[in-house]
Amino acid sequence: MGTAADLFVQCLKAGGIDTVYALPGEETNALMDALATAGMDVVLCRHEQAAAFMAAVHGRLTGHPAACLATLGPGATNLVTGVADAMLDRVPLVAISGQAARSRLHRDSDSHQVIDLARLFDPITKLSKTLASGAQIPETVAEAIRLARAPRPGAVHLSLPEDLAAEVLDGTPLPVPDPILPHFNPTALSAALMHLTNAERPIVLAGAGVLRHGATDALADVLAETGLPLATSFAAKGLLDANHPQHLGAFGLPTEDHVDRAIASADLILAVGYD
Repeated sequence: MGTAADLFVQCLKAGGIDTVYALPGEETNALMDALATAGMDVVLCRHEQAAAFMAAVHGRLTGHPAACLATLGPGATNLVTGVADAMLDRVPLVAISGQAARSRLHRDSDSHQVIDLARLFDPITKLSKTLASGAQIPETVAEAIRLARAPRPGAVHLSLPEDLAAEVLDGTPLPVPDPILPHFNPTALSAALMHLTNAERPIVLAGAGVLRHGATDALADVLAETGLPLATSFAAKGLLDANHPQHLGAFGLPTEDHVDRAIASADLILAVGYD
């Protein structure tokens, strides 16, 4: 037996979360106690936005999601920019916010610092949910972490009301399955090689998926072997040295430049790791 906060943290650990970037508040006291009891690595931050960006960089560098934690109301709203950044850059991240007691959640807007956080984070996450009961915790946390790590990873958000966090209950974490990654189709690969052989003006467009899946060296080998020119998304800058003769630069600027003209004149585009 333990509190819902204890179960919540156990579920995070079972899903591979080992680091939480946090700015605590009154409504997250039970969660902070549970994190300490579980021996989780907690990094205290001076601002919630910093906590979200630190968690996003953690996910970008390791490929595994970290969590960021803030209290309700303005604490949670301060997470938004960093969470949106993680979502747009396809970085795995679990955002956690405190929330007022469930008895206050369905009142009019005069309840102190109560915001519908599930709706607030919904447009910038793969999943955003306010937990309503202890029975929901194992399944919801496991599903949130699965979605954060799934192909085209991103941010998820869970909100834990303070009265639920302190509730004594019994529960067991659920396992989080490893992401199922796509496998190449030999027939499609043969067709791609045929098209490349017959192309007169081919170009490679590379995205951040090359970095996420550790394929940088493999792509460099292909480019060296074939002499194909490369253009990258903003998130994939650095795949080749900026002065490399095959590197055209990044595409996506709002004004037409040499990269856009090269793409427009190509008779074959090979997209690699491109979301």
